[in-house]
Parts: sequence; structure tokens; C-alpha cells
Amino acid sequence: MKAADLVIHNARLVTPSGVIRGGFAVRDGTFASIGDDDALPDAQERIDARGRLVLPGLVDPHVHLGGAFPYEQNCVTECESAAAGGVTTLLQYRRSPTSFLETFDGDLATARRTMSLDTAFHFIISSLAQAEEIPRYAARWGVRSFKLYMGGYAPGNPIGLVAVDDGVFFRAMEHIRELGPYAYCMVHAENQGLYLFLTDRAHHSGGCRDPRILRRDRSIANLPRSIANQGSNGAHDMSGCA
Repeated sequence: MKAADLVIHNARLVTPSGVIRGGFAVRDGTFASIGDDDALPDAQERIDARGRLVLPGLVDPHVHLGGAFPYEQNCVTECESAAAGGVTTLLQYRRSPTSFLETFDGDLATARRTMSLDTAFHFIISSLAQAEEIPRYAARWGVRSFKLYMGGYAPGNPIGLVAVDDGVFFRAMEHIRELGPYAYCMVHAENQGLYLFLTDRAHHSGGCRDPRILRRDRSIANLPRSIANQGSNGAHDMSGCA
């Protein structure tokens, strides 16, 4: 058998069929063989795993980089943290205050320059204009995963997330459907009206004392204390809930 560059032996290998004892060989950066220790080839370097678990690099499919800290900084620090835990691929969410066609090339260049792990992207859709551009995003960058927030964030929140209306949501789903298999629409399925109304009621009742939440939702302080919930039987007045 041709010699390998690296052999790791005396391991507990995590495979799709379960955990097995043995090891594996790597040649030219790819797996050359997996099996019992005695069946592995010679190698330039051999590592005794001493019975530890050895598993493929993990994929974290839900990562937000660049919020409390600059995006470029997070691309470095969070990759280091992820790798320490065995994660080698990050699927990250990106949002844009305007068109991604205007902003994403810069984000992509930053990621390529600073990230030490593999990555791919979900786009957060915040407007009808962005929804209409979904086919262009897919064609230009291969992005086929999109997220929309139906509620849960007050207007002007410091994160910059925008709750979309049903029209934006519906149009985005139409475009995502046309992308075919392996295109995804993710939804934060909160009710924005109820979120604003009940948060405002909690503030006025004194039940919400967390200064972080109070700062985040200060923009709803003047919200009218009523809401009409459009359901299958029409509009329901909830003004008596206050």
C-alpha cells in the first residue's frame, strides 16, 4: 500500500454507522483509508490518539458574525473558537441596509481574507427590493438560503433587524421556490403586533426591569395600547387586554 502523509491510530472514530476503533490515513490532504490500525499504511507522521474520539469537522449552520464587535474581528476570533471545538465550517447570516449587490462583495472579501475555516452564507431579507433581487443573489454568489423576520424586533433596534410584512414574505417565498431544490426559506415567526403590544404593556406594568430590554425597545414607548389581529374571522379588537 502506498505510504501516507499522516496516520492517526488508536482512535475511536465517529462514522455514519457508529463509533469504531481504529484509525485513518491522509494523503495529499484527503482521506486515503479508514480501518483497523493493523491495516493502515506507513506514513511520514503517525499520531497516537490514545483512545480519544476522532470525528469529521463539524458544521455550525447558524452563526452571526459582526454585531457587538466588528465583522473582521469576529471572522478571526470566532473561527479560532469554533476550531477549538471541532467546528470547521460556519454557515453565517448576513444582512444589508440596502441591496446586497452594493454591500456583499465587501463582506465576502473580508471573509476570504480573514477566516481560517470554510464558510457559506444565508441572506437576511429586509425589504421588498431585496426580495425581488433573490434570483440575482443566487446567480451571482450561489446563495440559496434566505431568512425573514416576521416580528420580534422594535423599529430602530440597535441590531438593525427589520420585521417584514406579509407582502415581502410572500414575494420572497415565490422567488425562493423558483430556485428549485435545495433552496431554503427560514422564518422568525413572531407576531410583530403582539410583540410590540405586550412588550409595551410589560414596560408600563413595571414587569420588565432589564435595562438592556428597555433600551432596545425604547422606540415603542408611544405605541397605542390596542391592536387589531387579522385572523380567519376578521379583525379582533384587543384593546381590553391592557
